[in-house]
Amino acid sequence: LRTLNTDRPVAADVIVVPDGTTGRAKWAYAVDLGGNVYRISGASANTPFGDSEPADWTITKVASLGCATTAPCDANRKFMYAPDVVLDTLPNGYVLLVGSGDREKPLMEYESAFGVENYFFMLQDFPNDPDWLADEEEGPCGEPYMCLSSLALIDDADAPTEAELAAKKGWYLALGEGEQVVTSAITVYGGTTFSTHTPTDPPEGSCTSDLGTARVYNVLYANA
Repeated sequence: LRTLNTDRPVAADVIVVPDGTTGRAKWAYAVDLGGNVYRISGASANTPFGDSEPADWTITKVASLGCATTAPCDANRKFMYAPDVVLDTLPNGYVLLVGSGDREKPLMEYESAFGVENYFFMLQDFPNDPDWLADEEEGPCGEPYMCLSSLALIDDADAPTEAELAAKKGWYLALGEGEQVVTSAITVYGGTTFSTHTPTDPPEGSCTSDLGTARVYNVLYANA
């Protein structure tokens, strides 16, 4: 048994990344209700599980995405579903795809949920490289993990350029007002699928509630 020491509770499954040759667990990733992403590794942050005992495993914060900055906020983004993990095109790297939302507060009357600006995220992680996260401390994040400033914002119909993506460690896709991601993502042949829900008020005089709007997105994981 290993305690997952996170900033907020963990509601989603922990995703285990296997070794492509042996099939044994190599790394694992977890997300919490504070918009944080964690890597679980062996005896150090940059060492696979190998034969290390659970008591010796290391938990490293990969990203803090719950607020506009790394500081705490009153109504933070929540990750309630496990990330999809894809092998990166670059060696020894992974792509994590996860969206924020609050399935426990699906209606407009929940101001703490409806007032949150949710996104769908793509994060790159290179667990073998100790400098991958360390250099974030010298940048706008001010901490050894990724923040929103580490990622390219995609908020219109134009795909980001290769130069824009190369300068960042992933991207985040803006959703509509009140829109929440309500499923895990799945990636097949470079395309990532996920679903969202947007609450709406029932029509005036209606005797029944409005279930809101459900959407399904299919995006290229490389550039949304």
